[in-house]
Amino acid sequence: MAEDGLSIEIDIPFGGAADPTIRLSGPKGDVRDAIGSFFWGDCDTLTNVPLAELVIEASRTARGASQIVHGLGANFVPSQAGTSETVSPASSAERSEVHAVLEQIEACRTIDELKRLWAENQARFSDSAVMGAWKARGRALAASS
Repeated sequence: MAEDGLSIEIDIPFGGAADPTIRLSGPKGDVRDAIGSFFWGDCDTLTNVPLAELVIEASRTARGASQIVHGLGANFVPSQAGTSETVSPASSAERSEVHAVLEQIEACRTIDELKRLWAENQARFSDSAVMGAWKARGRALAASS
């Protein structure tokens, strides 16, 4: 394939205008590795994922992180292992419930699954971070179909 000389540029925004945007450019393999290490710390398991899907997932992850920080007032702090943890002023039980719903949102693969999740967890959707993540996931699913 003639991808050897191909250089691509990708912007991955975290959210609103005040949030950062990650700009990556270079050969396809280098951009793939940078996305993997930046967002998940590991790019070895991502080699079979098409770059377009990887960019979409990275964008979703970035927006989700932004929504958690802005919606819950959380902060990222270094952990013992040198990675980041999210700390929120909300109670541990609330964080756990919100985290569980956010994980379920990320796991939805169709709009119908998202609708069903909303119907089964309406009380949690009063949280702006949950609602924002749900809307973002819906837009991403709609764009990919």
